[in-house]
Amino acid sequence: MGRKKGSRNYPLAFKRQVVAEALRAPSIAAVARRHGLNANMVHLWCKDDRFRPAPDPAVLLPVEVVEAGRDDGHSVSRAVSKVEILTRNGHRLIVTDAEDPGAIANLVRALEAV
Repeated sequence: MGRKKGSRNYPLAFKRQVVAEALRAPSIAAVARRHGLNANMVHLWCKDDRFRPAPDPAVLLPVEVVEAGRDDGHSVSRAVSKVEILTRNGHRLIVTDAEDPGAIANLVRALEAV
C-alpha cells in the first residue's frame, strides 16, 4: 500500500519537536495548527514511543531513617533494607537489600518508559 497523494514523510527530529511541544501545551490542536498539521496526526505521534522525549534520568539519593521522639534530643540511625519507589507514571518498585544504585536507576528508567 503506497502513500496517499500529497502526504508527507516528516523527519524524526521534527516529529519529536512537535510531540514535545504538544505534551507541554494545553491544546494539541493549537500546536498542530501552528505547524500546519492535522491534530489527529499529532495525537497519533504523541502516543508513539518513538517520538516521545526521553524521560529525565532517575536520581537516587542516599536515605537515612531516623528514629524520632527521643527525650534526650539525640536521634538513632538504623540501616534500611527495603525501599519503595513510585515512578511518575504509576509503577511501584520495591527494592530490598540492593547494592547497585546504577542498576536500580536503570530499572526505574525502564519502568518510566513503559
